[in-house]
Amino acid sequence: MEEKENEVKVIEKRTRWISKYLKQFFSKENFPLLTVLILAIIIQLYFLIKTFNQPLWWDEAVYLLKSKAIAFGTPDYGVNRGRALLDSFIWAGLFKLGFTEHFFRILQSIFAVITVGLTYKLILSMTKNKLISFFSSFALAVCWVVTYVTTRFFPDLMGLFFWIVLMFLFWKGYVEKSEIVKKYFYLIGPVFVLASYAREMNLMFVGIIAVYMFAKEKFSLFKKKEVYILILIALISAIPFFIYYYHNFGNPLENWTYRFSSLKFNTPEAAAAEGVPFGTSTYFNFMPDYFGWGVIILLLIGIIYISKIFLGLDIILKNKKTNMDHLFLLFLWALIPFLYIIFQIKIYDERYILIIYPAVYTIGGYALYHISEYVSKHIGKIFAVILILIVLALVAYPHFNRAESLIDAKKDSYAQVEQAGLWIKDHSVPRDIIFGQSVPQLIYYSERLSLGFEENESDFIIDTQTKKPKYMVISIFEQHPQWVYSFPQKNANLLVPVQAYFINNNQPALVIYQFNYTNALSFNKTNN
Repeated sequence: MEEKENEVKVIEKRTRWISKYLKQFFSKENFPLLTVLILAIIIQLYFLIKTFNQPLWWDEAVYLLKSKAIAFGTPDYGVNRGRALLDSFIWAGLFKLGFTEHFFRILQSIFAVITVGLTYKLILSMTKNKLISFFSSFALAVCWVVTYVTTRFFPDLMGLFFWIVLMFLFWKGYVEKSEIVKKYFYLIGPVFVLASYAREMNLMFVGIIAVYMFAKEKFSLFKKKEVYILILIALISAIPFFIYYYHNFGNPLENWTYRFSSLKFNTPEAAAAEGVPFGTSTYFNFMPDYFGWGVIILLLIGIIYISKIFLGLDIILKNKKTNMDHLFLLFLWALIPFLYIIFQIKIYDERYILIIYPAVYTIGGYALYHISEYVSKHIGKIFAVILILIVLALVAYPHFNRAESLIDAKKDSYAQVEQAGLWIKDHSVPRDIIFGQSVPQLIYYSERLSLGFEENESDFIIDTQTKKPKYMVISIFEQHPQWVYSFPQKNANLLVPVQAYFINNNQPALVIYQFNYTNALSFNKTNN
């Protein structure tokens, strides 16, 4: 009897706690947060429904085929060892538990909403201003780049999530009180490891934390034992990743050494080969695309406001705690990654600078706040509210349109490659080999080793004789060597078309040929 009464008390206590938490969460105080979360949920749900069954592109297939390789031992050929693989490890565990990529898509959308919510809480804690925190999280929720990466299995969303967590821990762990708060500060170590393996751009967090803390502590920074404990915690947290890369490549830092060594190939010629813009100026030229004019105008006005950190830089540097500390952190947050990417990497990709978006939106939020305050005082509160709504619409509408047009245009691309890969899986055994240019997608869907075509036909002939592939896939996707298209006709006795997929109902998009090795002798004679 006494045991039952204790159980009832425990349940009642938990019920009261949940009820209290829900009342607090849904209070008027949290109305801006609830509003932006509902908006993020609507946007994510809308695009999730659109893309729930969309085929994979080259890049995202690389991360997922690696997940299958970790979980099931399927081929992982073609995975660049410089890629950030945290997502792949997570998905591998979920594959092992029986989940599929459809669940991953739902998970992506959930993480996008959580990231928006965390951004609101972080900026509110930094600025103590609900309008600024609302605008920064609102702009992130409607941002087409965020929506785009959420609908694809890229590492950028997880990278952004961990970046926001890192900034929150640094804010709470040091900046807010201008002293080290251990319960937050030490958590930076393991979170930084996860963040850097989620997206290599997050390594730039080291630059931000180093510049900020050195500006405040000067050389006494090197006397703080907490800093060395943080570094030790980070190294210990990285041991599983070190072991993985040492086991697979003989170098525990192979992903970083490979990644950094590849930076030397970032040249105009390399960019041209990839079909992407190159150069420092590109990030300025494309600002209207990835930020939108509404944000750019607010950003320029906001920069005028935060310029007081330059006027008071000596105050910031001389004093451990000032009212401008959060502005100094925002400035470093936006500037350091941006400068590194535009001057060092130079290859343009709006995703590379995704980590600075919340800081940029916050600076723009300061402009919106001060403009609305001026209008409220000199014209009226109603006009200030109308102004805010107009600005929000001018920010949201172009981004939503950009996201929808991009996603709609691409959501069915590579459908024939997906169908081909699944067909091959059903008509082959694990040891079979495929030749085709859509290597990652074919490996992911078929779970068979797929190899790209050689540049020279003679080299390909040697490959077929040594590797004995079962299928050859020719498609309109990816760039094929010119000889590939005529090869089946020249070797009609060796290659038998067994499956075809079409685009626009009647135009061939992809053909699967099966090798007929009973005619291997005539193959050799024909091509010698």
